[in-house]
Amino acid sequence: MKKLIIVFWIALSPQYLLASSSIYEADIFDSLLEESLSKKDWVSWVSSQSFCRSIEMCSAFREAGMEFLFQYGDLLTSFERKSFLNLLSRDTIFPFTAEQWADYKLLLRQEEISQLYIEFSNIEFEQFTLKLCVYAQDLLGAKEKSFCRFNYDFDAPAKELASLLQYRSFSDRSRTQIFILCRTQRKYPCQMLIKDKRGQWLTTDRELWMQPALAYSRKRKIPVKKDGHTPSGLMYINGVMPKANRQFAYGKFRRLIVDFVEDHDLLEWLPEEHLEQDWWQEAQMAKEVGRKYLRIHGTGQRNSRADSTIYPFVGTRGCVAKRENYYRQFDVDFKDQRDLLEALMRAQKLEPTYENHPHIRSVMYLVEIDNQKRAVTRQDVLEIIQ
Repeated sequence: MKKLIIVFWIALSPQYLLASSSIYEADIFDSLLEESLSKKDWVSWVSSQSFCRSIEMCSAFREAGMEFLFQYGDLLTSFERKSFLNLLSRDTIFPFTAEQWADYKLLLRQEEISQLYIEFSNIEFEQFTLKLCVYAQDLLGAKEKSFCRFNYDFDAPAKELASLLQYRSFSDRSRTQIFILCRTQRKYPCQMLIKDKRGQWLTTDRELWMQPALAYSRKRKIPVKKDGHTPSGLMYINGVMPKANRQFAYGKFRRLIVDFVEDHDLLEWLPEEHLEQDWWQEAQMAKEVGRKYLRIHGTGQRNSRADSTIYPFVGTRGCVAKRENYYRQFDVDFKDQRDLLEALMRAQKLEPTYENHPHIRSVMYLVEIDNQKRAVTRQDVLEIIQ
């Protein structure tokens, strides 16, 4: 089994000292991920004291480490995983939050599932029982999960699509709307379209602006698990990452930040007839079990399998993927992420400049429309909205 290097690295520059904790977490995790996946030899980790210079940075260090273990802990030996957890749990960082404690217990892969469920079911940890149910099989090796009851039918496509696509909230006119229409089987590309601030469909040369996208994880996990397919539902687009600085993994253009929507905001963005449906609940469940760091991005990698259902896309670990790089078969140098950034700025009535990337704000609807086994085409979308 190939071993993995774990390197926690963070630059102590003014931009980090002024950044928010969420930027700390995302940037540390991205750095860790790229470094670790590019190496084959194991190098023991270094003390967190070499990097932590503030509570915010230490918090980001721990959050990124927890996220890493959830996604890639199966690549480590039991000893390596426990040693990593020991580093993350050291008192020299700061005490666990309730959520971190719950994650820590799960990542220890404790076998006393019933007792752990009872602990999580008390008032303080009730919100983490869902996470235990989702991860019991993978992390705890549970053979029996009778205490877990999911009430959502995530395999059911959305109904009454016309009313959803026509709906416009007037409570927040600063956000545009992105619709990503997918099949229930995510190994087929989706189609993306945009509404501007006025609720009008974005056009280019008098034609409806549309662009393929992929919401498929090459880990092939269900969307409510870390590293799974992009969950269906409502999510916010809140600007971009500071730099396009990990181009092999994420492409030449800045990646869009995807955040989950709080439950009370759903009423503002969903028509009443959709509130009782299940399709959007997937994202809310993913939020509850702790999924983070979702993005929309391109890639520096190439898909060499022209016979694959996702070609020329490259699968991600849960983000929405855009096409990039030159493909001779199409005679096209794909730069979909750049085109998407410019389209979102136009829809928001912003000058399409690099400086305006951080001001992009949108609400994203990822909707599964049916279970056909083929890519969603432009014609499919036109038939739905007309």
